[in-house]
Amino acid sequence: MAGVVEAFLRRQGFALPNDKMRKLQQLWMSWYRGEAIDKAHLYTVRYQDKPVVCERRRLGMAKVVCEDFGSLLINEHVQINCDGFDELPDILSDNEFYTRMNRLAEITMATGTGAVVEFMDETGTPTIDYIRAEMVYPLSWDGDRVDECAFCSKKTVSREDGTTEEICYVQIHRKIAGGWQIENHWLKSNGDEMPLPDGLAALSPTSPVPLFQIVRPNTINTADIDSPLGASVFADAQEHLIDCDIIWDSYINEYVLGKKRLLMPLELTQLLVQHTAANSAFAGDATEQEKLLMQPVFDPSDTLIYTYSAKDGDKPIELDMTLRVDEHDKGLQRAIDLLSKKCGLGMGRYQIDGGGVKTATEGISEKSDLYQSLKRHEKPFGDAIVGMVKALAFLVGKTAEDITVKFDDRIIEDAAATLDRQIKMVTNGLQSKLRALMAVHGITEDEAQKRLEEIAAEEKVSADAAEQAMFGGLG
Repeated sequence: MAGVVEAFLRRQGFALPNDKMRKLQQLWMSWYRGEAIDKAHLYTVRYQDKPVVCERRRLGMAKVVCEDFGSLLINEHVQINCDGFDELPDILSDNEFYTRMNRLAEITMATGTGAVVEFMDETGTPTIDYIRAEMVYPLSWDGDRVDECAFCSKKTVSREDGTTEEICYVQIHRKIAGGWQIENHWLKSNGDEMPLPDGLAALSPTSPVPLFQIVRPNTINTADIDSPLGASVFADAQEHLIDCDIIWDSYINEYVLGKKRLLMPLELTQLLVQHTAANSAFAGDATEQEKLLMQPVFDPSDTLIYTYSAKDGDKPIELDMTLRVDEHDKGLQRAIDLLSKKCGLGMGRYQIDGGGVKTATEGISEKSDLYQSLKRHEKPFGDAIVGMVKALAFLVGKTAEDITVKFDDRIIEDAAATLDRQIKMVTNGLQSKLRALMAVHGITEDEAQKRLEEIAAEEKVSADAAEQAMFGGLG
């Protein structure tokens, strides 16, 4: 329905980004889905003087990279704190924020753009919508700051005759005097507008804060620097994706072409056929032993056996080809390392083992490419979450103050280095034990205080036991 929405928005007088970015989004989505891309995965060979189109096998590293980024950026350990907005945890839970935002982060890293939209649904419940790139239509922008935007989503509604119809729900977020206002539209598949459902107003009340936030990977969109739409995290690494797939295809072909074969002399095959034909005359009265003689010794169509013309007396030849597994392992590892480096994940993030591509699980240094890359990407996602909290607070009549977003640093910091640094700071009087526990274990102040009390209680018990052992018998 993209064409229907774009035509509708243009009739409303809006100018949209050029089609170049939409085509690139489709290309990036094809990489993400592991689909065949003409220039990368289709090639031609000649067989019996005829061209035959072949398709390469695909390793699917684009999905792996984006899934990895999504898990590192948004997970259940991300902490969102806000003073004066006690309803926030329940709203986030009702909207499955951590699960769906993780998915949005993953697909945003693939397509370059995503969005979260906040509104009150027909029942008056604060709702968060998670929007993919193809449903985001910037309407006015300054650089990469989008001031007005339209979002669409597909809905299935029931007709009076009992059938269903797919319609498009379009929200237009306009910037007006005093803030932002949402226009709601329902479009039929032919672009005609239809009445809104009961409970959904054509215009929302004016909001002092935008009720949408755009998220993008924090990288330069080299395809269109001035576009309000972002670039995929692997946009400039597509050559390395191709390299991975070429080597992987060669790897699999090594097994296909290297399977064991048996070369059978053609004369021997003919003799077997003649022997069977000679015995066919008495097949009706043949003994059990003669019936066995009439059966073919092997299946001529079996892919194990190939015939060749040979001299009398030649015997079957076994072909047992040696596989170049180590060479392919090394080549594939090098290609994956280069891809990982280009995407910002650093060298050595993925390792080839017997089960395929494995993600490294050891600690990550603060000086590593991955650490620096994640910190860079956290900025737009953190800003979007802060904006989302402000929007939700307005919708429920609250005021959000001191909003903080703490990402899961445990998975990107070197745990050993963090522990060593905290011990040195406590020893030198530069850090309290309470703060050290919070930093090392990623826990709240209350949890750290509880652990300190447990430690103190254990130390007292140990001291009392030692005193009793030494002086218990005196006096």
